[in-house]
Amino acid sequence: LLSNNLSWKFFTIMGTGPAPTGWQSVGFVENSSWLPGQVPMGYGGDHIYRTALAAAGTGLGGSRTYLFRFTFCLSPSDLATFATTPLTLYVMSDDRASVWINERPLLAEAPGLDHESIYWNNVVSVAATSGALQVGNNTIAVEVTNGAGSSDAAFDLDLRYTGTMGRTGCINPAT
Repeated sequence: LLSNNLSWKFFTIMGTGPAPTGWQSVGFVENSSWLPGQVPMGYGGDHIYRTALAAAGTGLGGSRTYLFRFTFCLSPSDLATFATTPLTLYVMSDDRASVWINERPLLAEAPGLDHESIYWNNVVSVAATSGALQVGNNTIAVEVTNGAGSSDAAFDLDLRYTGTMGRTGCINPAT
């Protein structure tokens, strides 16, 4: 459902600075400090990135937290289709990731976890019956935290459906 040529919005928090209030919420509006980018995003490591992220330095504790948002649209027929065959969310991250769809937490890796990025670090089933998906606009919010002194950071996300569906009524991405 989501391809690499779609534009996400991302925001970088240096050190232990606070995240924008309500950034995971569906109604949050990204201001000009949120930049556009295409996945995969990151720096260093063994991946080729479509969008470069700011590297963690030695100042401000040397850590970085990256926030990502993407909104897509589902029609009533899409949601009915997913009731019988769920979507699968694939996440690649370095160091750790937390993922929400429409403010519902779907993935929360343990604080302090430090792993390298591999395709795919996490695979999560997203059933229509979970309440995470809705007709109309759906917002994916992702937080990737990278520890001080890290030589690389990475993020990629794919939302897949293995069945056949006819797109009706909605455009992907949401407009």
